[in-house]
Amino acid sequence: MLLLLAFALVALQTPLPSADMALSSEEYARTVCALLDVPVHGASVIPSLHTLFSLYTEFRDNAHFAKLGAAATAAGGAAAAARAAAFADVDALVEGKDSS
Repeated sequence: MLLLLAFALVALQTPLPSADMALSSEEYARTVCALLDVPVHGASVIPSLHTLFSLYTEFRDNAHFAKLGAAATAAGGAAAAARAAAFADVDALVEGKDSS
């Protein structure tokens, strides 16, 4: 359990590759899926992205993780606010809304 907690803390502090990388959208999606251990089968990355966003939505809506997120936001200050803003952008993307 302690190892899992340590991994979670490192994962929260490690940013994903920025979109400024010299990759196509498909290559970037494959890179992110590989980093998050979401398998990509065949030529299409769309099913893998569906899996990635479905898992994200399940974790976001899970009461246990929501409680942990609220406690971290209350204790974290500016860093937690920045993470919350980034997650709001992802939420908008997952739900098909324009975040701008």
